[in-house]
Amino acid sequence: MAEQLTRIYPLESGTLEVVVKRQRRKSLALHILSPKEVEIRAPLKCAWSLIDEFVYLKEAWIRESITKLKEMPVRPSPIFVHGEHHKFLGKDYQLEVCRGMPALVFPLGEKIVVRAKNPEKRGEVERLFQGFLKSKAYGYFPDRIRECRQKFVGIDNGIAHSLIDKPANMINRLNDDFCAPEKFHIRKMKARWGSCSSQGELCFNSLLMQKDEALIDLVIVHELCHLRHFNHNRAFYKLLGNVLPDWKEREKMLDGGSVD
Repeated sequence: MAEQLTRIYPLESGTLEVVVKRQRRKSLALHILSPKEVEIRAPLKCAWSLIDEFVYLKEAWIRESITKLKEMPVRPSPIFVHGEHHKFLGKDYQLEVCRGMPALVFPLGEKIVVRAKNPEKRGEVERLFQGFLKSKAYGYFPDRIRECRQKFVGIDNGIAHSLIDKPANMINRLNDDFCAPEKFHIRKMKARWGSCSSQGELCFNSLLMQKDEALIDLVIVHELCHLRHFNHNRAFYKLLGNVLPDWKEREKMLDGGSVD
């Protein structure tokens, strides 16, 4: 069972409060959610000494990331009202909120129409809009995953096949027989655009449906690479670079979250 606690680290640059979440995972991951929210995700049985060492090794990067976040302009949170603008597949749309039943959300020209029983309630309009993104994602992602799978055909892994990571039940195949799982999950995530479990289960953030295709493909390719290399090691980035040479440039445009 996952557990969570807050830990205070006395660093050279001052004290740092970090939320440590223990999960069923194989590696440590660090996420800067905001200038005041730093989170580490750790394997359930990872020793505290390893977690502490991880924080100290990443101190400079943590401080640099927090500084950059503080310097970024604060974007107002969406309030999901009539006339507000939202992205869908990288294109700007204006919300047209109206009263009616049954509840329905659909694009119409340069607008996204949200028909709600109580359109004056922000929570109801937001719930309907988020449901629209999730529903569209389940229809959109299968084709994109198939397209991204093709990018792996004939790609040199850069290392011997015997060195491929092999956590339990992971999908590991030669490049010319590379295969993505038939099933994947879509859900709204606060800090990640995508993830891959140790069982090879892929999950994508429903908010990706607001990004353009190039950024969606970046997240898909990133997670497909995890089916061969579970950790963010040298071999993982070698494969990612071979499949998607401009991944760094794309990642810079993927603001507001990380790819796990």
